[in-house]
Amino acid sequence: MKKDLAHAERRKGAVLVFIAALIWSTAGPLMRMLHLDIWTIQLWRGVFGAAFLIGSLFISHRGDVIRQLTSLGWLDYACAAMGTIAMFSYVSALAYTSVADVVVVYATLPFISAILGLLINGEKVGSRTLIASLIALAGMIVMVGGSSNSPNRLLGDGLSLVMTISFALLVVLMRRNSSKSIAMINSIGALWGVIICLFLVPSLAVPTARDLLVLAGLGTITIGAGLLIFIVGSRLIPSAEAGLIGLIEVVLSPLWVWLAFSEDPGTAAIIGGVIVLCAVTWQMLGELKQGTVA
Repeated sequence: MKKDLAHAERRKGAVLVFIAALIWSTAGPLMRMLHLDIWTIQLWRGVFGAAFLIGSLFISHRGDVIRQLTSLGWLDYACAAMGTIAMFSYVSALAYTSVADVVVVYATLPFISAILGLLINGEKVGSRTLIASLIALAGMIVMVGGSSNSPNRLLGDGLSLVMTISFALLVVLMRRNSSKSIAMINSIGALWGVIICLFLVPSLAVPTARDLLVLAGLGTITIGAGLLIFIVGSRLIPSAEAGLIGLIEVVLSPLWVWLAFSEDPGTAAIIGGVIVLCAVTWQMLGELKQGTVA
């Protein structure tokens, strides 16, 4: 019975992480609808994301919010900081190198998550997850094989690595810190991001109503619902597996942009994307099969 329950929880976690990746992948088309500087986008994305998280916090905890806040410890604030660092290092990396380089570095997330999960939480990684991660990494390399690099590639790649490590740490630490409120911790991280953006935006002028509507959707999806669902799911499965399934976001985002704006991603991106999708599907089917046998 306990084994059946454990497999059911693991399947649930894999499905939730997959749903979160699907939600995150819609950020690409939303970004294409905006014609604002990156820090203005990040500011208002953070404002709407924080508002969503705080709202969900009050709904889920009602009169217990103050106690939840005062009970936070250093590990909770470390989780919030990792989320903030991941967001800002990602944005900064895009300013110094190509999206292609950022994607390839991000493809190491399952391996970094596996190492940190082993060191911090004592998590063991199955051979199926490692093989699928290697296949996914190969697919990512194929996707960006023909892309060009910027003169500041080294700095951009370094920032991409900081982003990947920070996000992997967030996943691993949230698994270790499973008793605390996800909404509370991520609300703090989102608010920190808003404060930092206030010093980086070129202008504090309010965007147009249309842009605000798009930004509201972007913040709610990427920082709000997507992150909440991902963290809930990642607490139920090994960190490396969560990182692997999360790569679906990178594959599907250009697909939605292609369908919505007719931007052809190119043959390499399509072939590489299919390889990544096959790797993730193989991994998830393996989990479902194990659950059926149990």
